Amino acid sequence: ERVLTFAFGRLAGCWLAVRLQAASMRLHVALLSAQALVRGLGSAAASASPPRDLSSRALVPVVGGEPPRREVLVWALALLGFRAGMRASPPPLLRLLLLPLFAVEASLRAVAARTVRAV
Repeated sequence: ERVLTFAFGRLAGCWLAVRLQAASMRLHVALLSAQALVRGLGSAAASASPPRDLSSRALVPVVGGEPPRREVLVWALALLGFRAGMRASPPPLLRLLLLPLFAVEASLRAVAARTVRAV
């Protein structure tokens, strides 16, 4: 009984760690993408203003003041990207229709892997 409890606890802990790591990576990618999008659109809209620091520590709103609009926009876009990243897999019908292309891609990857190993 103790071994079973230990094994189940270890399995649950590993599952939770993998899920949290995937979620944090997805949020980080969404945040970086949102920063790049806002930086690109902002530089096109107001190229005369000096560039600002868009690192994650600069995105924390000022305490007691109105939250900066640019940072709020970045975080809103990042959260939308995070949510969209959770549904990254195409619908099953589309995957079924694309199955021949997936097979061609897999065979090309196998040929490329053999070619790289041979060189």
